[in-house]
Amino acid sequence: MAIKCAKKFVKDEKFLVQLGSDIFEKDFKNEICIFEKNSFDAMVIVHKAKEIHLHGMALIREGKLRKVIEKPKKAVSNWVLTGCYFFSSKIFDAVDITIKSKIPLNKGEIVITDVIQTMIESGDNVHILKYSGKWEALRMKESMERIASLIIKSGLI
Repeated sequence: MAIKCAKKFVKDEKFLVQLGSDIFEKDFKNEICIFEKNSFDAMVIVHKAKEIHLHGMALIREGKLRKVIEKPKKAVSNWVLTGCYFFSSKIFDAVDITIKSKIPLNKGEIVITDVIQTMIESGDNVHILKYSGKWEALRMKESMERIASLIIKSGLI
């Protein structure tokens, strides 16, 4: 898992992981301040989505993240994890004990949703922030086509 490679650089510092394939309407300066000022072990940015089966689903109850499920077949929530995560060094312990994915697309890999679920089950303080701005996950052909259309319409190319 790529996050494990960061351990020697971040040591005991808090850090941000943002997937390069995700595009957000705004930066996360305020969210960084929130994470730095609190004792969260992790903070995940969630967003309402229709295509739940394409993302990690976030099951939220009473304002808390109760469970994350990678690419669920059946939606029990309309909240998904975006590609923006804030972590303390506790993430490295969670990576070490997380079992490799059995989902065919990710089989044999340790996926971030499973690591976050490990943190939840271990009692780590995993916080959520609900994001209402525009967000695109460019992992799907349809998303790339939407972005290309917007760029063409804007006259940037």
